[in-house]
Amino acid sequence: MATPSRLAPAPFARPLGPMAAAGWSAAFVLVYALAGAVFVSIRPGAEFDGVSDALIQAACVLVIVYGIARFHAPLAPTSEVIGARSISLVSSFGAAMMGAAAMIPLAALQGAISHRFPIVGERAQELGHGLAAMGRSQRIAGVLAMALVAPLADELLFRGAIATGLARDKGRRVALVTSALSFSFAYSLGDWHYAPLGFAAGLILGHVRFATGSVIASIGAALAWRAADLANDVRVTGTIDPLVTSTFAYPTYPVPLVVGTSVATLALGYVLHRLGHADGDDKTPPVPVDPSAHPSEPPADEEDDD
Repeated sequence: MATPSRLAPAPFARPLGPMAAAGWSAAFVLVYALAGAVFVSIRPGAEFDGVSDALIQAACVLVIVYGIARFHAPLAPTSEVIGARSISLVSSFGAAMMGAAAMIPLAALQGAISHRFPIVGERAQELGHGLAAMGRSQRIAGVLAMALVAPLADELLFRGAIATGLARDKGRRVALVTSALSFSFAYSLGDWHYAPLGFAAGLILGHVRFATGSVIASIGAALAWRAADLANDVRVTGTIDPLVTSTFAYPTYPVPLVVGTSVATLALGYVLHRLGHADGDDKTPPVPVDPSAHPSEPPADEEDDD
């Protein structure tokens, strides 16, 4: 009897644990920062262009996701690497509703942090001058790009490839917390004020991801969150122009509203959990095989001796 000496091909042939997740998150931040610096050197003033920023972010995410797939799961289809699995319309709707409901608690959290630790005047002035130098249509296009393209990229990386690999190696709970920390790290790049918001959003979107078993649901939740945020901008300021919204003194949300939407978010999260999830996020231990057997061919049946 031959002794197994290698591992059979699996969706994640090499484990993607917390340290690997931190490494890939840092790699994304590094690649994103370098790409942005190169682009700004070619096109001065582009650091305030949301369209360019969103496209650079999406391109960097594709590079990192490709790296994760090639290193950790070279034989798996891309849909399995990122956890893109079909879910019911009810789960999709529930995920979107949860993302929209979470907007107010998340905005209240960020508002409390900004009130306690306001942005320094010089930085706010620099941002205002940069936005004022752009046309209104360009500013609005940038906002829409950051609300549509950037969330899609974030989900494919953090709730997609990273969360899927973590779940297969350490389980869903570790994957939920670790992917949220990774997202918080990247989300607060250049401004630590956004770290708590990034972690809270990472937990909410991560729950949607694992409750349904599909990154498609977390993408819907993230887009709904951003859409609700833009709708609130229009309701309060009458526009989504960042030249207005970035300096507008938003009123504080009433406590009953924050509590009510928080309860609604938790309730929707529970409903998603009860609806069930698509398979594929369980721990996947490596399966030893005979090294002489070809991975794509079943072993031949042994013939009985005469």
